[in-house]
Amino acid sequence: SQDFNADFSGGITISIWANIATGTGGWSRLIDFALGMEGNDNFLIGAWGAHPETLIMQVWDGNSSGTGIIGLSAIAFDQWKLYTLTGNGSGYYWYINDQLANDLSGLSFLPNSSLRPGVNCRIGGSNFAADPNLKGSIASVEIYNRALSQTEINQNFSNTRTRYGV
Repeated sequence: SQDFNADFSGGITISIWANIATGTGGWSRLIDFALGMEGNDNFLIGAWGAHPETLIMQVWDGNSSGTGIIGLSAIAFDQWKLYTLTGNGSGYYWYINDQLANDLSGLSFLPNSSLRPGVNCRIGGSNFAADPNLKGSIASVEIYNRALSQTEINQNFSNTRTRYGV
């Protein structure tokens, strides 16, 4: 496994091509990148606890308390979708494919810029032993240390959509 190191002071974008299966349990992850032990400088995207139909990003601040949860109200189960979350320090924006799905202006936190050992960087799994693995498929994960523009998100979707029959 390879370590992950990024400076997110200029923003963050996470793009994931995924086909999330019906029956995915709460807190199952698309990604979970952690500095160390559970709840220590993690950022994750996954199905939200008691509401597994809702995709969230949660950022932990290094002392086991979540800095923020950013919600997206609808997972499109059993079909390929490009889920993109972008944040610039003054707001977050969720996209499904190339459509803005949730505008969360005003959310100002960003993940800490830290080296995350490869053993703690999971795709489809969790750093929390009690949480289930993702049911479904993940074809690609892209993480940028800046907020992509809507034009760039649209280009990424247009350039890759035919691979997934979208």
